[in-house]
Amino acid sequence: ALAAAKAGKKPAAEIKKVSIGRDEHLTSTLEMLQTALGLVDRDTPKEDLDRARFYMAYVYYQQRQNYEAAVLGDFISRHAGPKAETMALDAAAIAMASHVRSYIDSSTEELKQQSLRLIESTATRILSKWPESSRAQDTRLQLAQVYEGKQPLEAAKHYSQVAENSAVYAEAQTRAGQQFLRAWLDANSVPPASRPLQKDLDGWLASAQQHLRNGITRTEKSTPATVKAPELLIAAKVSLAQILNNSGQYQAAVDLLVKAPHGVIAAIGVPDETSRPEKGVQRREFASLAAQLLLRAQIGLRKLDAAQTAMELLEKIAGAAEGEAVTELYRQLGDELKQELDRLATAGEKQRVAEVLAAFEEFLGRLRQRPDQTFNTLIWIAETYSGLGQGASGDAQATTFFGHAASSYQQIIDRADALIDDEVKRKKLVPGVTLRLANCRRHQGSFEEAQKLIVALAKSQPLALDVQFEAATLYQAWGNSGRVEQFDKAIVGVESERVLGWSQIALYLQRLIDGGSKESDRYRDRRWEARYNQLQCRIQHAGAASDSNKKTDQLKRARSEIQGMMMVTSVVDPRWAPRYDVAYRKILEELGEPVISLAEYREKYKPTAVAAVAKVPVATPTAAVGAAAVAGTTGGSVEPGTNMLGLIFAGVLLAGGGIGVVFMIKGSSRKKRPRRRYAPDSAPVPRTAEKKGGRSRKSGERAASSGRGKSSARPRRQKPPTRPE
Repeated sequence: ALAAAKAGKKPAAEIKKVSIGRDEHLTSTLEMLQTALGLVDRDTPKEDLDRARFYMAYVYYQQRQNYEAAVLGDFISRHAGPKAETMALDAAAIAMASHVRSYIDSSTEELKQQSLRLIESTATRILSKWPESSRAQDTRLQLAQVYEGKQPLEAAKHYSQVAENSAVYAEAQTRAGQQFLRAWLDANSVPPASRPLQKDLDGWLASAQQHLRNGITRTEKSTPATVKAPELLIAAKVSLAQILNNSGQYQAAVDLLVKAPHGVIAAIGVPDETSRPEKGVQRREFASLAAQLLLRAQIGLRKLDAAQTAMELLEKIAGAAEGEAVTELYRQLGDELKQELDRLATAGEKQRVAEVLAAFEEFLGRLRQRPDQTFNTLIWIAETYSGLGQGASGDAQATTFFGHAASSYQQIIDRADALIDDEVKRKKLVPGVTLRLANCRRHQGSFEEAQKLIVALAKSQPLALDVQFEAATLYQAWGNSGRVEQFDKAIVGVESERVLGWSQIALYLQRLIDGGSKESDRYRDRRWEARYNQLQCRIQHAGAASDSNKKTDQLKRARSEIQGMMMVTSVVDPRWAPRYDVAYRKILEELGEPVISLAEYREKYKPTAVAAVAKVPVATPTAAVGAAAVAGTTGGSVEPGTNMLGLIFAGVLLAGGGIGVVFMIKGSSRKKRPRRRYAPDSAPVPRTAEKKGGRSRKSGERAASSGRGKSSARPRRQKPPTRPE
């Protein structure tokens, strides 16, 4: 009744009334079951006792008492009699669903890891004991959805095992392809020394393409041409277009994006660009990515007129963004080009790199000659040249590209009054453009000029994280140019310039995280980045030191810093673990000490539990420098940028909910849930008891055995104290 009331969009008062009635009914049912268990004696048939406990597990689950439901469900699945095999499987499914919901509800990464271990244990038993059951398929889907984003290869494996005759086969194939692609992107973002073998990377990309094609083909067959395309289909086409562009199959990418039915460009269109939805394939970030892929393909084909049309579409979409979001969108697109060039160079495809550079140079040269340059045109030219500069193979070519980018940025600053009519918008955009100009000057080696720009920004906006990251990166790059004294400024900052340095940036981010910021996930990632760059400063300083004592001192400091961090870190972010491991091995090698991995160190010296830090309000970073304050990376030893393809996996794939399997559940806790959504609450419904002849229980008898007494009286589980991650 409650689900029907919500689905029917009944008034809030009516829904509340139904909800209260449901809660009262569940409470009454639980009391009756507890009374029934209290009447158990040695003559009670085991089947009746198991069924009562199963009903109780189901009621606990409906009441969101996950721990009690999981314990009872697991117990019944292990100890139900041979005649109750179906009940045992259903009980295991309740335990699985309860663990999944606990995972979603967990407030810390450590608690999530505990729930994940229970999920994996329960899933392993279901898949091994009942491999051919429908519940086994549901379990694979649950596992896949839990693994998404964290362990994409595991997610892809479970999605790809969904049977072809399943109703969700097409969706599972699509998601498998997206997770293989996610694994490929993540692997390409780590240092070359930490990457998997090239044949493995090629295999993941081939698997991504195969599964995406399967999912697209199946979905289009079941979707009439006159029906609006499912959002997952559009997202899948964008993923596949990215792969096709990366492999030089530009015409195939254009066809995928443009051709009817269910073309991507048609699907992302809206009547009014100023009021795009915040979710789904029509949101501005996703639409900008689709237009960028079309532009990328047309440039690759050297169809300059078609590329010009695609550019105008991109300007129309991105240009309608509010304030600094315009700069951020174009910056992300430039970063994507840089990452494409990096991937091609790493794969040894020098010819492809040359072709991409030549195609973009031709198109950008044409754009630069246009007399009617707008803010959007200039910022796109600048960001694209910046991306080309970061991906260029030679220093001379990179310097030229950064020079062109700087020229476009400078034009925007000089002509800001004419290019941006709105004064409020202009005040938001110009600092961001200035920051990007400083980034170009750094890449050009013009450190003094970059310093002047950065210091002015830092003094006016000391809490802007992207400014602080660029400032620390500037001093680090300056140190690598031969001015070794600049390394200390990169680490500890310069108080007179309001520059924090990597160490203070990391501490500031930690305070934001401990303060319960809504942006904790992004702050946590940037904290890992800041600490890593601090280690790189130490290592680079040691390499540049002429005095052996100074070299040893820097290496020992780096070793102490990374070991100290690991001692108080309960969970290491898997995206950063390979980089830290390479750095740690290098430190030990340079010191002449036995080389071990960070995993071995953490195993030997377990992280120490620390008391949870009280939440203290901390001033939040400003975002007035032309980009979201914590979006992407502006520089540093690690300069991955913001992977635009990641937008495909953020809020678009699941806009319509997860795969609708019977056990996927949707959290309703007061706290904000993760982006992943499970299907409506539908744990296994208790089956009607089979009729059987049995001895009647004598009236008034009570159970004396504690082994079969009231199981509901056990205390609730206590959560362990949290500690910094």
